[in-house]
Amino acid sequence: MPYEKVGKNEPVCIADEVPFEIPQSWEWVRLGEIFHHNTGKTLNASNRSGKLLTYITTSNLYWNRFEIDTLREMYFSESEIEKCTATKGDLLVCEGGDIGRAAIWPYDTDIRIQNHIHRLRSYSEICTEYYYYIFFLYKHAGWIGGKGIGIQGLSANALHSLLFPLPPLSEQHRIVSKIKEFEPFLDKYAQAEKRLNDLNTQFPNLLKKSILQDAVQGKLVTQDPSDEPASALLERICAEKEQLIKEGKIKRDKQESIIFRRDNSHYEKLIVKIYAPLCGHNKTY
Repeated sequence: MPYEKVGKNEPVCIADEVPFEIPQSWEWVRLGEIFHHNTGKTLNASNRSGKLLTYITTSNLYWNRFEIDTLREMYFSESEIEKCTATKGDLLVCEGGDIGRAAIWPYDTDIRIQNHIHRLRSYSEICTEYYYYIFFLYKHAGWIGGKGIGIQGLSANALHSLLFPLPPLSEQHRIVSKIKEFEPFLDKYAQAEKRLNDLNTQFPNLLKKSILQDAVQGKLVTQDPSDEPASALLERICAEKEQLIKEGKIKRDKQESIIFRRDNSHYEKLIVKIYAPLCGHNKTY
């Protein structure tokens, strides 16, 4: 029911906590009502009693998968082994690091967990995958480690009090099946979105480069055959430059370049001009 009791029989309105509406046949529950949960063992290098066993940390736990190529070891007592061991089907959730990141332990071999991981094990039969997807939603909606109805950390108390929707068991399984139908398309969409974001980041520079390249290649505007050819403009530039040289306003280049087309290719002719003051004239080579 969508309320909690204070004292003996005094319901308190929690409407501001409920993030969305659910069907009439569903219920809102605190996560601690459906999952037994605890964290793993705190690393203590000086404690060398018990069995030396492998364990995982938040660095091994990713969304819906684990990286277990390299595992560390520490000592666990018998009571710690029972409390800190995850078995196949347990939902593991990060308390630290990327808060709320979750995955279901899929292996037949048990594993121990460090203290920044919560182990969630249901009291009765439920579809654990459904609750994995809820953690995914809550995390990416900012309801875990975010603002609003969210919580900044994920301590045992905070995890216990998380408000989760509880559908009928058969519907939990149907929801998961439907999500899995869409997941390949969602993954492709996510990849496409990443490419689009990358393109949007790069687009201004790429567009500018493309426009400038077309512009300097004469492809940006239509060619007008009535325009004065560039050769006439170049002759005028050379004549004005020569006049400035005669007036002593600029010095003559020691080497002049003439670029021309021939046989569908481009050539350059370099003209070296040497001023011989004793002879009183220029020599061109």
